[in-house]
Amino acid sequence: MAVALVGMGEPTLNPDFFKMVRHTCDMGIAASTVTNCNRHTEAIAQQLVSSGLVHVGTSIDGATATSYETVRRGGDFRRTLSNLGRLVRLRGSARLPRIGVEMIALDHNINEMQGWVRLCANVGADELAIQARVTNWGKHAYVATTLARSGLAREGFNEALDEARDTADKLGIELSVLRRLYKRGQVCPIPWKSTYVASSGEVVPCCAIADPRVKCMGNVLHQAFADIWSNQEYVAFRRDITSGAIPDCCLQCYAPEEPVEREEQAAE
Repeated sequence: MAVALVGMGEPTLNPDFFKMVRHTCDMGIAASTVTNCNRHTEAIAQQLVSSGLVHVGTSIDGATATSYETVRRGGDFRRTLSNLGRLVRLRGSARLPRIGVEMIALDHNINEMQGWVRLCANVGADELAIQARVTNWGKHAYVATTLARSGLAREGFNEALDEARDTADKLGIELSVLRRLYKRGQVCPIPWKSTYVASSGEVVPCCAIADPRVKCMGNVLHQAFADIWSNQEYVAFRRDITSGAIPDCCLQCYAPEEPVEREEQAAE
């Protein structure tokens, strides 16, 4: 069992964050988080590497100050890299936590993929996770914008990714690509193996939705999680995915159906 203590903001801003980490670890559950690494103090950095977390990811989204600050407005590229390097140094030779970097492939930065790998190697990170698509959080209003920004649809994406893989192999960086599209007939396993719980207690079936206003299965502050996990709405949700009747909020993770070409019969 594992818990990712992360959501729509910087987790270390929560004054109870490290209490939650310790509580999770005391229960024998593996805890991880993702931070922007932008405003860490020495004390925060020390706790991140010593509190029992098994993985600390860092969202950067750029190999240069320009591309980073295009996405992370208000952030400081140099400070972020300095803080990430401090995490690596404070961890030292310890096996855990693994320290990773997360990058979103956007229309303006896919030519930087090799630079992302080299950045990880230079700072001493263990791995790089490339988010290949921009989530629309299951909201129709965001579909056009996110499709326009996504690097996955850009010409040259696959070639840039292959070059990044080669560089990662040479430099010893573990590279993974997240959120490839499922084909029709494939079943996304997320609703059977994990869930997203908002800070207000609502249970959402996936972190790619992450908004209880889009899809909410219940609230752990008012119901036992086991009851929510097996309630009729959750069962019906899984059944729809299995049968191919993909819920609207999940369509972002499935490739569009290709039109079936039919030969027109010649009129006799």
